[in-house]
Amino acid sequence: EVATLNVDELVEEVERSGGQILKVSVSKKPRLEWDKSSGENVQVSRDVVESRVEFIPVRKDSILQRAELPNISIIPSEPLQGPSKPRKMKLAVSIPDMQIGAYDGPEGALEPTQDERAINVALQIITYMHAQHGVDLIVNQGDNLDFPAFSSHRTPPAYITNKATQYAIDRYSTILATQRAIAPKATIVDLPSNHVIRLVNTLIDKIPALVGITRADSKTPILSVAHLCRFEDHKVIQPPGGYPDGKYWASDNLLFVHGDKTSSVPGATARKYLREGVSVVYGHHHHEELLRNVVEVNGRSRVSFAGSAGCLCQINGSL
Repeated sequence: EVATLNVDELVEEVERSGGQILKVSVSKKPRLEWDKSSGENVQVSRDVVESRVEFIPVRKDSILQRAELPNISIIPSEPLQGPSKPRKMKLAVSIPDMQIGAYDGPEGALEPTQDERAINVALQIITYMHAQHGVDLIVNQGDNLDFPAFSSHRTPPAYITNKATQYAIDRYSTILATQRAIAPKATIVDLPSNHVIRLVNTLIDKIPALVGITRADSKTPILSVAHLCRFEDHKVIQPPGGYPDGKYWASDNLLFVHGDKTSSVPGATARKYLREGVSVVYGHHHHEELLRNVVEVNGRSRVSFAGSAGCLCQINGSL
């Protein structure tokens, strides 16, 4: 809401820049002011005309678009002579918090907040493991997108431009397309997480009528990561329940969650997940941890673990 005297010029400027005018009002209100015309300071009532324009300052290019993907070409790894996985075993890969986003610098260049070198290594490892044994499951552990533009925390403007947000959508979708190209038959999972839920929370707080809106004959909400990042095209599944309830059971004794537990004490976060009684792979914490536990059940030893692969976002303070 902005008060101005030159209403016509402001309305023209907003419309020219692609903004949306919500309301224009002109009102006359009495206001007490000091008057010195009689030689003494006295308060007099004068009518003051106030013009007010309410608008949404949206640029024409500021609407998020579905990801545009480059052609993905995978150079397969040559299988080496070595032991293969047992027939009844399956191979799962955890891709920890990437927090994809960017700093929109003054020169127009985007500087990623994710660690591209680490992501490159992770994709090389998946390629090698698939060539050796066949990858059956890839779990993107959550906080795959940073989404600072939808955060309730104050964020420097260079992180929340439309250009930076669109880049994040395009980049994550490209990574999913690469995962699918590496392991065409693998199950690929995107776990609900606290950073990604920022988009829906912003809609709930600001424009609740748009929550869940879909295209005709579609079940995927338009303003969702699943639609924007083309989960259907890449055959990516999302566990139901949202964050923090959404989880993926790989087996009766192996659970993948993004997580909502954390501790500054080394190993303490993993210890909290050991209480689940099953093996748990989690994200959110940004630290590598792995603890094992052995309990006796009906005279037999039952082994479980809790662990995180850390993160694939930048943590060196460079941004």
